[in-house]
Amino acid sequence: MAHNGAVVDITFNLFTDMNAFRTGSPTLTIATMLAASLALGALQEARGAVSYLTPGSTYSQNFDSLPNTPQNASLGNTSAGAGWTDDNASPAANQLSILGWYLYHPTAAAEGGANGHQRLRIGAGTSTTGAFMSWGASGSTDRALGDLGANTLASDTPTSPDLGNLYIALRLHNDTGQTLDSFTLGFTGEQWHTGTGAAETMTFGWSTTAISVSDPSSAFNAVPALAWTAPVHTGAEGAVDGNANHVVLSPATVTGLNWAPDTDLWLRWTDPQALGPRDDGMGIDDLSFLADVAVVPEPATGTMLMFGLLALGFFRVRSNRV
Repeated sequence: MAHNGAVVDITFNLFTDMNAFRTGSPTLTIATMLAASLALGALQEARGAVSYLTPGSTYSQNFDSLPNTPQNASLGNTSAGAGWTDDNASPAANQLSILGWYLYHPTAAAEGGANGHQRLRIGAGTSTTGAFMSWGASGSTDRALGDLGANTLASDTPTSPDLGNLYIALRLHNDTGQTLDSFTLGFTGEQWHTGTGAAETMTFGWSTTAISVSDPSSAFNAVPALAWTAPVHTGAEGAVDGNANHVVLSPATVTGLNWAPDTDLWLRWTDPQALGPRDDGMGIDDLSFLADVAVVPEPATGTMLMFGLLALGFFRVRSNRV
């Protein structure tokens, strides 16, 4: 509603300024036109950049566009705008992004990506520095997106549960012109580092009402079938080959979606910060998603037969009366 109000206000100001222009005050008109341009730009950014155009079509992501070097090193500081930036088709030379994807850790960091809450590094599981990660074998272009939690990124004694979570999210915009009632999602969960505590579980949820990757968990609907637990747990910290140690999440279908046209759907993975011991390194790869309209069931054969018999009886009664 605020966006609509902004458009109305600008339209009114432009109308007012046209009168001012006629009376010889063009400066105000130019200022308003600049304001209108900025406001319209903000409106465009307020929607997900991945456009979902056709019901039943597949969106897939293998994260192989992520960099594989420099490994275990800072990608630059937030003060320089360096590192990860969310959902950006044209990142700057010192930035990286994947269209539609968002990262968030609650505790701000100097090396925290474009907004201070999205530190991203590159590694094969050998480092213990907390960060979102471009996971993969050294030098390999086969990548996965994930994280290695640490109390420098999220509190391990949070005052609310959401302050202890690291989030990875995909945001899609419904451009089909139809309300979509279900989605089917599958992916592979990869473990690239084993910590010293209990095996960690990465959970999954979705939302059609969220407006940010950091929205509270209450805004998301959990899907237990798409949660996964790190498969390697030895008690000794170290690197793990995520290509060999993984969990394949078979496609699960969620119904009752009610994803309206021209709105966003958020898919979010949550990795809770472990209390005390070192965290597992978790990641996702080889994602496949599709959404579709509600399927109207065909009438059962027995129901059709019953209606046929009733119709036949009706016509026989009619013929006996004639």
